[in-house]
Amino acid sequence: MSGQEAIVCPFCGAPYAGIVPSDVVHVKCKYCGGVILLPSHLSVVPRCLNHPDTVAVGLCSRCFQGVCKKCLYLHRLEGGRTYLCPTCMQARRSDQAWGTIGLGAAMFILALLFFAVSPLFGVFFILIFSLPFIAYGLYNLKRPLKSLAPTIQEIQETREARKEEGSISVDAESLYWRMWREYVRTMGAAGPTILERRIRAYMDKGLSLDEAIKKLVKTERYT
Repeated sequence: MSGQEAIVCPFCGAPYAGIVPSDVVHVKCKYCGGVILLPSHLSVVPRCLNHPDTVAVGLCSRCFQGVCKKCLYLHRLEGGRTYLCPTCMQARRSDQAWGTIGLGAAMFILALLFFAVSPLFGVFFILIFSLPFIAYGLYNLKRPLKSLAPTIQEIQETREARKEEGSISVDAESLYWRMWREYVRTMGAAGPTILERRIRAYMDKGLSLDEAIKKLVKTERYT
């Protein structure tokens, strides 16, 4: 701790006179027992961009800011994955949504050209192609981030719950998250709950967690 700066307890106003280790983000007041959050420049521990009192667990792959497990989203891509903070996750969602809306708008313009030749075909093209793309893009703009990708904390909590229910192999866990993405994509925020119910239904028939996941994947052809 620098001798030029005093740390004062925000609860009782007493100065903190102890030694401050460099690998902590808070200390405890010896007078009232309150937890004092250290200024970021007094600690070398990386902190969450959104929660300064929480240690960062990783960096956003887009802006390289440190965030905690509540703020770090696992965004899966074709052939890989990336980790994004809430701000960058929102930006990615907006980019994808506006891309879908733009495609729908382009289809609408094309439909107008078709309309000049065949009004019936032009209306059909708008209803079947253009409007659904625009509507889906607008829907994605308002979807909560948690319906698009799980946070590191959600993944850890799911793993802990799985340990209590029974062992799960690496392959089964990979299949589970593949289904999770598909359920969210097709059913929205209710997707994860529906997925859990269907897995539970197989487990109620005597299958293990591992077997239930693989059975559901095979039944619904997610492989």
